[in-house]
Amino acid sequence: MVTVFNRRLLVKDSSGIELTRITNMLKKEKIQYYIKTVISRGAVGRVLEAKTYYGFNQPYSSDQTYVYFLYVRKNDYEKAKDIASL
Repeated sequence: MVTVFNRRLLVKDSSGIELTRITNMLKKEKIQYYIKTVISRGAVGRVLEAKTYYGFNQPYSSDQTYVYFLYVRKNDYEKAKDIASL
């Protein structure tokens, strides 16, 4: 089980395709992982953008990007690093 106390960051990326490639290789080698997904723009920034668009009477279309953090167990880090070709 990958927990806060025994994990190490393997990848920080915004590409879902790259993340899928790496997780498929980790699954094949039976290495446990944990993924944390965050939006690159905070809630306050999105609200300010929306209000600005509203003020100019324009439709708001947020181009949100996501950042993926892929963690593995500390004991599996070196093996996972070699598998992911980082």
